[in-house]
Amino acid sequence: LTHLYIDQVPGVFNVKVTPEYNGCIGMPAYVTVTVDSPKAIKVDTVLCSPLRTVHFGDVSLGDDTHMWVFGDGATSTLKNLVHTYPLPIIYTGYLATYNIKSGCRDTTGLYFDFTRPKTIINYRPKVCDFIPDTLSTVTLGSTKPYYLFADADLSARSHFGLSVPPDGVQDTFYNSGTHHLMLYIKYADNCLDTMYFSVNSGKPVVDFNATPTTGCAPLSVNFTDASVDSPGFTPTKYAWTFGDGGTALVTSKVVPHTFTTGGTFSTKLVVTDNYGCVDSNTLNLVTVWKPKADFYTLDQTPCVGDNIQFVNKSIDGVTYSWSFGDGGTSTVTSPWHTYTANGNYTVSLTATDVHGCTDVATFVNYIATSQPSVSFYMLDSFSICPPLMTNFHNTSTGAIYYAWDLGDGNYSSAVNPSDIYTAIGYYTVTLTGTDAQGCMATAIGHASIYGYLGGFSYTPLTGCSPLAVHFKALISNVPNIIWDFSDGSTSKAAFTDTADHVYTLPGSYVPKLILSDNSGCQNSSIGVDTIKVDQVTPGYTSMPHPVCVKSTVAFNDTSTSFFSTITSWAWTMPDGSVNTTAATTWYYDTPGTYPMTFVVTDGWGCTGTLKEDIIVHPLPDVDAGKDTVICLSDKATLRATGAETYSWTADATLSCVNCNPAQANPVVATTYTVTGTDKYGCMNIDTVKVSIITKTVSHATGDAEVCRGVVVSLLDSGGTSYVWTPAIGLNNPNIANPLATPSSTQRYTVIAYLGSCIPDTEVVWVTVHQLPTVNAGEDQRLLEGSIAQLDATGTLIEKFSWVHDETLTCDSCLSTTATMSLTTTYTINVASDFGCKASDTVTIHIYCDNSQLFLPNTFTPNGDGQNDLFYPRGIGVSIVKSFRIYNRWGQLLFERSNIKLNDVSNAWDGSYGGVAPRPDVYVYVLDALCATGEPLNIKGDVTIIR
Repeated sequence: LTHLYIDQVPGVFNVKVTPEYNGCIGMPAYVTVTVDSPKAIKVDTVLCSPLRTVHFGDVSLGDDTHMWVFGDGATSTLKNLVHTYPLPIIYTGYLATYNIKSGCRDTTGLYFDFTRPKTIINYRPKVCDFIPDTLSTVTLGSTKPYYLFADADLSARSHFGLSVPPDGVQDTFYNSGTHHLMLYIKYADNCLDTMYFSVNSGKPVVDFNATPTTGCAPLSVNFTDASVDSPGFTPTKYAWTFGDGGTALVTSKVVPHTFTTGGTFSTKLVVTDNYGCVDSNTLNLVTVWKPKADFYTLDQTPCVGDNIQFVNKSIDGVTYSWSFGDGGTSTVTSPWHTYTANGNYTVSLTATDVHGCTDVATFVNYIATSQPSVSFYMLDSFSICPPLMTNFHNTSTGAIYYAWDLGDGNYSSAVNPSDIYTAIGYYTVTLTGTDAQGCMATAIGHASIYGYLGGFSYTPLTGCSPLAVHFKALISNVPNIIWDFSDGSTSKAAFTDTADHVYTLPGSYVPKLILSDNSGCQNSSIGVDTIKVDQVTPGYTSMPHPVCVKSTVAFNDTSTSFFSTITSWAWTMPDGSVNTTAATTWYYDTPGTYPMTFVVTDGWGCTGTLKEDIIVHPLPDVDAGKDTVICLSDKATLRATGAETYSWTADATLSCVNCNPAQANPVVATTYTVTGTDKYGCMNIDTVKVSIITKTVSHATGDAEVCRGVVVSLLDSGGTSYVWTPAIGLNNPNIANPLATPSSTQRYTVIAYLGSCIPDTEVVWVTVHQLPTVNAGEDQRLLEGSIAQLDATGTLIEKFSWVHDETLTCDSCLSTTATMSLTTTYTINVASDFGCKASDTVTIHIYCDNSQLFLPNTFTPNGDGQNDLFYPRGIGVSIVKSFRIYNRWGQLLFERSNIKLNDVSNAWDGSYGGVAPRPDVYVYVLDALCATGEPLNIKGDVTIIR
């Protein structure tokens, strides 16, 4: 027996040997086997990053030395190391170990497959949602790797799983869009690689709309595809099923279809896109309405005048319109109709449903009517006196049978009969003709022997006054007639068969017609009907009357009608509204005149109108007087005003109730109420309070601090009489409100008296401040242009000011100056420290004289610049009207007009006519106007010195 110990680790192994012979088991024998070191054991881990890198570890047992032979030509004696293989191929190597003591060796092999076979993915880049599709791989190489499919957008798909390379895996995409997929490739070295690819899944989401969605048949509808598809997927084919049996297979998005029947239709659309993806949708979008018109009648061949019914058999109609072919129409569902003439008639019915949709049923020549034409005439038809013999001539057509009723009890079936009427009367002759279809017609005539009841007619028989009635006699060829209208009026005239009469009074009237001929035959006809003339007399009552403001007036109808009763009322109220009851009310809250119009109508339609003004009186302005205060045991006189009569609310302290004035003697404060009534009966109330005191309580006012001369109003209240002391400065010391003008501070005492009450005393102080004094100074008289000195003096002056004037050098100084050009009055106003004021004026009078002008008596025009010119100088002159210079012979040498003083441009240089100045004496004349407006005339002489 040989046993090879290969994988065991070094150690001692006990071998048991049991002998057996013919089923007998002997005693076991034991053998010890020792497996000596070493035992080569390796640990290798392939690292995928970087590629082809392996981590080696020696975990051998009992080795003293070892060597790694990697298979790529490299070796190593390190125990643990990392080795990177250079190429993606298969490497084989080994780990060799050696034990020095035993001299044994052991090896273990190395095998690494770093090859990368090429993988090709077979797939469709665009697939349909919900339809399984296959992904497959093809590996080019000797070794197939392992694969794991996953969706990069989601977690790994469990149904893809990790598998020994599949030939194909199916997947179904349930959401349209782009799916990013990954293929994980696990190679022989257990390292993974990843391949990415994308699959677009989609399908059309079918939707569509219709326009219009409702309407009457035939209804043309445009169906429009509104489907959406995934990007890259495009609908290319549309299969329509319209629900009424119609279909369409088109490539356009819009397809028309016409519905010819009524109902709600379920329309289906199947859409196929460019990748063959299909979806469908069914919508109930279209409702078509269509009524059905139909009818029949039981009698299609009626006689003229027969009333036949048309029976409506329409479906879904709600309103109907009939045309009977003779111009007649109806909107009744199943109407009755009468044809009045022979003919063939086409009948049509239009049925309309709740949506306004219509259908028409028309039956041509559906009705055929027949009726004979019956007529006759009489040779003699009237007589004033009997007997009357007449022959009847039948002029009928279409009839085959005749039946005469001659009106006097005689009948005949002859075509042309005759008869004798022996009594007064109005006879109705009736001829009835029957045609071959049994349709009958009647003609009526009359035979008259005058004097019978109803020999004439008249209309109207009833009406409202005034009633105009038209009368017509049913006679002819009567020489004389008299109309008796039964209201006391008659009409006699040459023969006329009509008359008109107006009845102006209400009542009942039976008219009469009196007939006569030229042979003395006379008869009369009395009216068959009574003429009744109605009239309404309007009226009402109103309560109360007269009407006071703030009253509700009740109006009640008292109108009457001659024949009928009042059936309607119309009260036009102040606001324009109309009340239509027999009685009404109105509240008048403002006095004034309100027009009332009352219209009543009776059962015959006769009306009566009453217009009146409702005068609403204001309430009297009752005044019970002012509230008063009396002393205990005194009496108060209560006097009311504003009304005609007065009534005080009963009170034991009043002297009377229905009197005015009344005396009141209350012991406590009491309010008395009086009711005043005016001449219209309108009432109003007012109250007055009488208070009780035992002592006069007064209250004085008027304390004041004033400047002397100011009037102060003093006032005391609470009494009926007053005494002020002292009387100094008072206008009346015995009134409640005197005026005080004391010259100095004064204490006034007032005693107030009220009946028997204890008088009351009050004190009022009037403090008087003295006025300041001021003197503006004496008036002055100055030349124009002078400076005036103003000096004011006075006493008690705290503030002062001159009335502003531009000529003053200071308007807030007691002493000031002014340059004068015009007469001026200056006012100075002063005030004391209390504000009491005073003022004074001063007037500065300005005058004008020759002293205001200066003209030298000599000048030297020698050109030395000194005293070379002669001209007027000075102040206070507004203008020099003229300035003239004459020589001793009176010759005018120089003249200027309207010049100013001191104007060298208008000066005389002594020359004349271009001749140099000559020494001599010259005369000047000057006319000027002062600033005050006064004229100034100066005349003198001047000498030229050379």
